[in-house]
Amino acid sequence: MENEIKVGEYCRYDDGTIIKVVEEEESLYNYLLKDKKGLFKHSPNIIDLIEVGDYVNGEIIDQIQNDRNPKLIWHLSSYGDDDLAFKNEDIETVATKEMMESISYKVK
Repeated sequence: MENEIKVGEYCRYDDGTIIKVVEEEESLYNYLLKDKKGLFKHSPNIIDLIEVGDYVNGEIIDQIQNDRNPKLIWHLSSYGDDDLAFKNEDIETVATKEMMESISYKVK
């Protein structure tokens, strides 16, 4: 099955949660079926789950280039510093835009 989720892949839910699948197949499917969050997408490469507005290694992602091999995500500096390009192997931490919105405080 082409859409089958495999152990070792990353999954991104519609609430922004990203998990790495480490369980055996039977428990994995039980977990995903019982979970109330909707599965948005999955991939063996975490870079495929990053979206504009997410934070990678503490830097906000402004641009994604899908047309390159390897795929690159960019933090475009507005302060005159060098722009940063991340490849899959450069990614150490991810905070999704949904995670950031859920912990933000809005001043009224």
